[in-house]
Amino acid sequence: IGTKNVDLVRGVANEAMISAVAHSVVLLEVKDGSDIEAIKEDIKTNVNPYKWVCVGVEDKDVRVESEGNLICLIMVNDYSEQLAEAFHEIAADYANK
Repeated sequence: IGTKNVDLVRGVANEAMISAVAHSVVLLEVKDGSDIEAIKEDIKTNVNPYKWVCVGVEDKDVRVESEGNLICLIMVNDYSEQLAEAFHEIAADYANK
């Protein structure tokens, strides 16, 4: 995620290990009371969308989204918007339980 400045409760990542397609989706739960917007800005500023050897993600497809104390980093060319929409839908359902 490009930073260690996250008061993390837990997290999970899904990334391509060996692929011609750059893909990374990271879901973080941060501690209650964390400055979500500052964390999102720190991630967006410091994450490397070209961390893979031969492929990378366009800046427009690097998204850092949040719902409550959940933050989702999405780096996927061409369909990051759809993944962001899915995150918001799922996170809203999770928050209502």
